[in-house]
Amino acid sequence: MNWIDLLKVNGIFLLLFISCGENYKILKEESKEPYASLRFSNFKRMEFKGIGTIKWELAAEEAYFYQEEKTNELQKIVVYNFKFNQIIPEPSIIKADKASIDYQNEIMKLEGNAEYQDKEIFLKSNYLEYNMKDEILNTIEKVTIKRRDSELDCLNGFYYNKLEKIQICRKPFGKYIQQNRKKEKNNQNDFFF
Repeated sequence: MNWIDLLKVNGIFLLLFISCGENYKILKEESKEPYASLRFSNFKRMEFKGIGTIKWELAAEEAYFYQEEKTNELQKIVVYNFKFNQIIPEPSIIKADKASIDYQNEIMKLEGNAEYQDKEIFLKSNYLEYNMKDEILNTIEKVTIKRRDSELDCLNGFYYNKLEKIQICRKPFGKYIQQNRKKEKNNQNDFFF
């Protein structure tokens, strides 16, 4: 190929580059987690028991994975509009606007409209931290707890150890609600503490 043919080829590429720039917009990636290794939309993950029964299911609007570059070992997942539904061994549901799951330390941090529910208790807070290994739910933020016949606010946070069945409400305030009556009692004696 001589220099005249090379000029023709380069001129065609230059012409294509100029004409594409005007007609096609360049896409810019906007990400909530800019340094993530992988990003998924409408993320869903399930784990099955050996016979095909679902053990748990995780769903999120967006999921960001952080991996070790050399080993590709999963370090952390950050998910938005998150719901975790555990079916086996005991049913429980965890929801939040944002969740960060640290696999190295086995800690799940839930932020914004964080909820936890199992057969005994329903918790709602702005921030919850769950130790996945020891099954301990802990926070120093205000927590609202609902049970069959009561609603309680833990103004300085809550500690819940599922394995040892320990619940500690820091600075509690709440009212007893009778099941046979729809309205709350208003007497001073009805307050828990």
